[in-house]
Amino acid sequence: MTSSDFCVIGYAMGQAGTERCRMPRKSRRVLPGKRYPLNMRTTKELRDKIEAAATFSGRSLVQEVEARLEESFLRQNLAALMREHIENTAKAVADQLINRLKEQGK
Repeated sequence: MTSSDFCVIGYAMGQAGTERCRMPRKSRRVLPGKRYPLNMRTTKELRDKIEAAATFSGRSLVQEVEARLEESFLRQNLAALMREHIENTAKAVADQLINRLKEQGK
């Protein structure tokens, strides 16, 4: 038996926090794939829609909500990338047009 085993036993017997027995600190590491609770309330209508989608996709209710949230973030990132690409393309086209107009004006 190790000293940490005695500490766990001492903790269970009410000796926690004494110099003789301190429980180890909880790890603050974030484990990949570990699930953390997210409590929320919703309307019956929305829950029914999520349940129907979960049944159709073969996922649990929680898996369906998680998949849809992930998808919304992916769409948001994709929309930002598309906006950036469109802006860059428009700027490049405008620059080319300005250069051609300058060349014609010579």
